[in-house]
Amino acid sequence: MYPYTYICNAVNECVIASISNAKPLEMSNRFRACGFLIFRRSPAPEMLLLCFSRSREWAPPKGCQDPGESDLETAYRETWEESGIKEHEIRHHSTFEYNISYPHKGSTKRVTFYLGEVENNVRITLSNEHRDFEWLSFDKAISQAIYDELRKLYANAREFITKM
Repeated sequence: MYPYTYICNAVNECVIASISNAKPLEMSNRFRACGFLIFRRSPAPEMLLLCFSRSREWAPPKGCQDPGESDLETAYRETWEESGIKEHEIRHHSTFEYNISYPHKGSTKRVTFYLGEVENNVRITLSNEHRDFEWLSFDKAISQAIYDELRKLYANAREFITKM
């Protein structure tokens, strides 16, 4: 039997909940997250990282997919909820997409990141999920990342941007 299932709580964090007679979940939106790697060209490219309220982790805006949403809709919504950046403020570079998979609470979580460019003066308004934000050079973000997959994401985005 499978005594656990995953749910997304009110702030779109994936959490585990115990229920009796639960069936195994296939890859559902509860194991799916999407976001934007936001950058600006000020004067050298910098990326936006957000610091979570309950940890010292820094990462791009991302979150769980709601039922019926496309991956891109999730990325736009999560970026707006977490950073205050609205869809019309993001120039989506549609030829860049980066997927990460990692173990998450007994299953595999898949995260898709898109690349989005904003104006240098875009206003950031943090949600209660985050306590701070910072614009970092790609090199600094790569050196400070605590996960290999994030370092690879940042390096791939840096290479993509330099070839634009």
